[in-house]
Amino acid sequence: MWLDQRYDYLAGVRRGLSIAGYGVEVTVNTPFLAWRGLSDYFATRGRLLKENDELRSHQRETDLKLQRFDALEQENLRLRGLRMSTEQIAQKFLVGEIMQVDLDPYRHRVRINKGSHDGVQQGQPILDAAGVVGQSRASAFSPPKPS
Repeated sequence: MWLDQRYDYLAGVRRGLSIAGYGVEVTVNTPFLAWRGLSDYFATRGRLLKENDELRSHQRETDLKLQRFDALEQENLRLRGLRMSTEQIAQKFLVGEIMQVDLDPYRHRVRINKGSHDGVQQGQPILDAAGVVGQSRASAFSPPKPS
C-alpha cells in the first residue's frame, strides 16, 4: 500500500477494476432506475391530471363570476344612463321595475311596480335610458302586501 501510494504502481489495476465494476454497477442499477422513472412518470401524470381538473373547475367558476360581473356592469351602465336622462328632465323621479309586458303589437302597454300610491299621477312621462317610453295612466295595480 505504501509503494502504491508513493509510486502509483496499481493505477492500471484500479482503472481496469473500475471499468469492469462500472458495467456491473450499470447492470444492477438499470432495473431500479427504470422502476423509479416509471413511478415518477405515473405520479407526475396523475398529479398533472388532478391539477388540470382543478384548473378547469376554477376556470368555470371564474367564467361564471365574469358573466355576473358583465351583467352587473351592463345594469349599472343602464341605471346610470337612466339617472342621467332623468336629471336632464326633472329633479324628482321615481325608479320602477317592469312587472308585465303586453305582447299585443297594437296596444304597446307595460305595467310597472309604481302607481298612484307611490305618487305617480296620470299623464306623467315614463323614461328609460334612451328617453321617453310613454306616459302613465290611471293605475289599478297595487302590489301584494306582505302577510
